[in-house]
Amino acid sequence: MTTAYELEILEHFPQAEVVYDLFHVVAKYGCEVMDRVRVDQANRLRHDRPTRRVLKSTRWLLQRNQQNLSAPQAVHLDEVLQANRPLMTAYILRDDSSGCGSNADRDGRRRPRSSGRAGMAELHSCPQCSPSA
Repeated sequence: MTTAYELEILEHFPQAEVVYDLFHVVAKYGCEVMDRVRVDQANRLRHDRPTRRVLKSTRWLLQRNQQNLSAPQAVHLDEVLQANRPLMTAYILRDDSSGCGSNADRDGRRRPRSSGRAGMAELHSCPQCSPSA
């Protein structure tokens, strides 16, 4: 999923179409985008060291699937996300993207899995999952 990879494929196979699977797209998002948002938010909190330390310690917690969290980890994650809206937005988009196109209603329309966090569903705008799809 790098530019070098795409260029190499297109050089040797000019008719090829590069396709990325959802697992790797979500994994890359989880590693790069979530980390960037987390670091940016921590940098904004330079003046508040205790809060910054809490935020900086959430890297691996943010990357775990919600169903794999222990009860104390789930509470800690919820507290961090409630206190930091940009991080919550990135987390929910990652969570919704991981189920993108995997659920279908009886009418065949695809729907994103619920992140379990009310009021944030409007952030998801994947064409596959939109009600008009």
